[in-house]
Amino acid sequence: KLAAGAPGKAGQLMQIARRGPLRPADLAHLELLEARALLLTQSQDGVPERLLRAATGLAPFEPALSREIYLDAIEEAMHHAGRLGAADGPRNAVQAARSAPRAAQPPRPVDLLLDGLVTRFTTGGAAGALALQRALAAFRDQADSPIPTVALFTALGMWDDETWGLLVERTAGVHRRSGNLAGFLSVCPHLVTRATVCGHFDVAARAGEEAAGIRAAIGVAPEPVGELVLAGWRGREQETLAVTRSARVLAAYGSRQGLAVVDYATALQYIGLGRYDVALDAVRGRVDARISAVAPWVLPEVIEAAARTNNPLIAGESIELLAASAAGGHEWGLGVLARCRALTASDARQTEDLYTEAVSRLGRTSIATDLARAHLVYGEWLRRE
Repeated sequence: KLAAGAPGKAGQLMQIARRGPLRPADLAHLELLEARALLLTQSQDGVPERLLRAATGLAPFEPALSREIYLDAIEEAMHHAGRLGAADGPRNAVQAARSAPRAAQPPRPVDLLLDGLVTRFTTGGAAGALALQRALAAFRDQADSPIPTVALFTALGMWDDETWGLLVERTAGVHRRSGNLAGFLSVCPHLVTRATVCGHFDVAARAGEEAAGIRAAIGVAPEPVGELVLAGWRGREQETLAVTRSARVLAAYGSRQGLAVVDYATALQYIGLGRYDVALDAVRGRVDARISAVAPWVLPEVIEAAARTNNPLIAGESIELLAASAAGGHEWGLGVLARCRALTASDARQTEDLYTEAVSRLGRTSIATDLARAHLVYGEWLRRE
């Protein structure tokens, strides 16, 4: 019932199940189903805790499934760790996941991803990046299987545009063919966002309309994240403001991750309008780059707004965080990093070298919006010079 997009019917069945005699494994399964129902309806307070309880309860009976649920719990804790959420949520989830059952051999892609996220949060640095790259490579080789959305966020956070695009399209296709509406809706924000940053605004708009139609048909709340990204990149001020002011936005991802995307779209909008002080206010100090799934995207907005408003300290700190997120060596991240460094460089030769590097690297990606933006700021600099 949940997969078919009927959370109300699923809820009735769960109430019946609660009245029957349940074994510990049954109770853990029920906890998992209730958490997934909350995810679909967006009444998401307490979801990470529910998932952790389900993962712990299932560990003795279904260790493989337990590991998958620990992965879901980490993802939801990251979503809840935004402006209104507790910053220690992801760390607590990771700490709990360290007690997960050992992975069977050979490990599945989800096992590699769980271990990679635990490594990233506990040790960080090159070891964490290498473990996550290994996990993403395993998902790329896993044909015709749905991919957990935390893998999509991981590829996005590492600026791996090729893997992100491949996994988004594959997962959406699997859910379409199987009729899994809940799964399809979970990947729709990535579909809309991917089309947007690749410069296909009409495709993004159609994908957003399709998702909105499905949500209306099954009676669940709208999901505005993709719509926000599209509105911000289109530069339509009133449209962006209308979406960000909507109470529905504040409900997205339990009012945490949704607010981070609101901040991102607002900053993007006002940088486009040349109102850099307003843009900086929208994102300064709002997102913890160590735990937020959208932090890599927010950082370039902080850097450009800070550079334009003569705040070199803020820009410098954000460039260091951006460099860490781009440590995987993908052209998208390195290109955006070069563009941001050019905005703060003082030497003319260095500035031009960085701009040409940004244009060259981004030209080898599918991210048309960031390539166009690199051309724009480079052209502005040339005109001033």
